Parts: sequence; structure tokens; C-alpha cells
Amino acid sequence: MGMILRIASSRIVGQGDIVGRSGYFSLNLSANSVMRGRLDARRTLKSLVADLRLYNITKEKVYFNDAVKVARYHIANNVNTAYKVMRDYGEQTGDGGGHDCNLFKGIFVRYFTILIQHPDLSDGDRMRFVAFLKNNANYLWTLGTEKPDIKMSPTWWQMPKGDTSWGDLRSAISGTTTIEAMALLEKNGFVD
Repeated sequence: MGMILRIASSRIVGQGDIVGRSGYFSLNLSANSVMRGRLDARRTLKSLVADLRLYNITKEKVYFNDAVKVARYHIANNVNTAYKVMRDYGEQTGDGGGHDCNLFKGIFVRYFTILIQHPDLSDGDRMRFVAFLKNNANYLWTLGTEKPDIKMSPTWWQMPKGDTSWGDLRSAISGTTTIEAMALLEKNGFVD
């Protein structure tokens, strides 16, 4: 069965986990669509950013609730199922070409970290979100980072290799953002 996404400006609503305000059009993506992961990552990110910003401006709880639902959706669906780590979209190439989806991991982490620190987030969601981010950072640092050069792989559970052995900038930005997020959460008392 395909997944239905309704998109309105920056908003995503989906079948099942994500229920938000109505959209303008729908995309029906089959489970094996090559665009599914790319759209999931981009749309969940845009919705998380929009929901957090709109909530901070309007104080309407519906936006915060949608941001939490989007975060829950992302950590359940845009992950490698074996490692429970944000997936590698396999688009990094040594010549700097390819797509930008791995950049979205870093952007997601930035706003996910803001959500984790938000005083209106429930303790249960905060614990779940911190555990998810901590797992990503642990895999990235222990298995996905070549040391001492600090080259980060787009596949956070593997060392950089092949075309990415030179150290892909998109991977470095997303990886560095994740490590910085963990340091911020630790500094602010959200991580032991």
C-alpha cells in the first residue's frame, strides 16, 4: 500500500502517524518508490521547522503537537532499521555531485535539538528523542568517523570508503551538527 502525503506549503500530513492540518495536494508514493525517502526527509524537516516557528509565534498548541508528531514519524520511518540511525540516502559521490539529502540529517538535528529542549515537550518524548539522537551520535562517532582526520561517512554505521574516503562536506556538516547537538544537550543537562 502506498503512502499518501498531503503537502501545503511547508506542511506534511501523512497516513497514520502524522495528522495535521489539511493540504493542497497529495502524493501517492509506493513503498518501493525511489523518491520516498527523499520526500520523507525533506517534508518532515520542513514541517518540523514550520511547526516550531508557528508555535513560538502563535502559541497555538496544534503546531507544537504537529511538530512532535513529525519528529516521532521521522525517527520511526526515516531510519536504517538495523541500527535505528538516520538512513544514508546513498547519494554522496567523490566528485561532489549527487543530491543533498544527507544535508537534511544535519538540519533535522538542529530543529530536533530545539524541540528536545522545549519546555512544553513531555518527559516521555524527551527521553525517547534524546535516546534516538544519542544513538545516532554514538554510531557516527564510533563507527562512521575516520580518526584522527575526522572524516565522517554519509553512512553513520560505517567508516568512509570509496568515493567518500576524501571526506564529503555534506556528511561532515550533518555529522558535526549531530556531535555539537549532543554537546549542547549535555551542557544544558538533557544528557548524562
